[in-house]
Amino acid sequence: MPRLTSLLLAMSISTSALAQMSSNGLDLDGPTQSLPANPTTPQDSTPRMTSDMVSANFYQFMSDKAMQPVMASLMSDLHVRLNDYMQERDIPGMAFGFRMEDRIAGAISAGVGDRAARQLLAPKMPMHLGEVAMPFTATLVLQLVEQRRIELDEPIRTYLTDVPWLERIPNHADITVRHLLSHTSGVPDFQSNDAFWAALRENPRRSFTPEERMSYVFDSEAAFPPGKGWAMSTTNYILLGIILETKTNEPLFKRMRERVFERNELASTRGCANPRGGGIAVGLLSADNPTGQSGRNIRRGYWVINPQYAGAAEGILSNPIDLNKFWFNFCNGAIITRPTLEQAMKPDPASISDEGGYGLGMMIRTSAFGTAYGHRGSFLGYRTVIAYYPDLNLSVSLQCNRPDAVSETELQDLLDQLAALAESYREPLKNAPNTLGPLKP
Repeated sequence: MPRLTSLLLAMSISTSALAQMSSNGLDLDGPTQSLPANPTTPQDSTPRMTSDMVSANFYQFMSDKAMQPVMASLMSDLHVRLNDYMQERDIPGMAFGFRMEDRIAGAISAGVGDRAARQLLAPKMPMHLGEVAMPFTATLVLQLVEQRRIELDEPIRTYLTDVPWLERIPNHADITVRHLLSHTSGVPDFQSNDAFWAALRENPRRSFTPEERMSYVFDSEAAFPPGKGWAMSTTNYILLGIILETKTNEPLFKRMRERVFERNELASTRGCANPRGGGIAVGLLSADNPTGQSGRNIRRGYWVINPQYAGAAEGILSNPIDLNKFWFNFCNGAIITRPTLEQAMKPDPASISDEGGYGLGMMIRTSAFGTAYGHRGSFLGYRTVIAYYPDLNLSVSLQCNRPDAVSETELQDLLDQLAALAESYREPLKNAPNTLGPLKP
């Protein structure tokens, strides 16, 4: 059984913070806060948490008073590990969340969401998901599959009959919806074309139509025949976004908001389709990224590069609290039916390697807890990883706002370590009541 340390000792929180825990639950996230003035601390450094920073860095659900000290000890241990890792790697801020057996959920953050403004990173503060947006887009597609409006093994030309440029896409005649979802289409990634980044460097605020995005793979050579290989390609999900809008006659993010975000009560999750960047954590760009920009990715409330190009492949903002709601519900069959979920969780034979495999919108790998289902993603200034461990009925998510300081696989390793820490508290938390309510289909 883990040690039940006090908030004061393990988390640098005064005992008055514990007294503020009400019988109706605990939410110490509060409004976004700034670090106190400290003339001995450089503006770009990230000091450790102190008692006056805590309300912006702690969030959990726990209505049972008997369990609150146990939960507080868990959150304390999580924060210590997260804060140490953040400072070792010189990452401005990190946020982690978990959801266990639909009874207990929590999130913790460390560091800052904006170094220059010395603004603390709160667990509710969104970051850009990068490719972790793909499971959201896959959800919309699979919902249409269940409604029999889309067939997984139907060629995409069936749904794109009015698209004049389709024949310029490599493998266009043989690609199916399943190939796009599983990244086995052989269509190159439009972001691998240097001309795309050159266009953004020339005009960082420009937007791209679907055809303009796709034009960067027109008449190119396929990576492999459909179903005969695997390669992550954002182009696959841009094409899925076009199919979704064609079949539903609705803007992608409008439908996603109504069918996914609102139904799962994802209060801080939204599509990112314009250059306004207010209300989110600021990320740091490395000097060698292809945009030609470096340093802060958001300046004066606007992205230095318009993120609109990300679309159905990457274009979502979220936080660990919402991510765990979504991924736990999805992997427990509360968003799509069990038969459809079983298809999504089956790795495509062409995707299987020593590192794992890929299903329909999800990465599949072996972890210390058995099979893990999730995704990794990176975008201009951010990294995100999510995982669900069915043997534990536990979902976890982790985000940071400096991608050059930690690779996706390193962040995934840390995610597993934090999951193990949360799992170590399962026994003392086993009598906790269901404070989250039933899953909502």
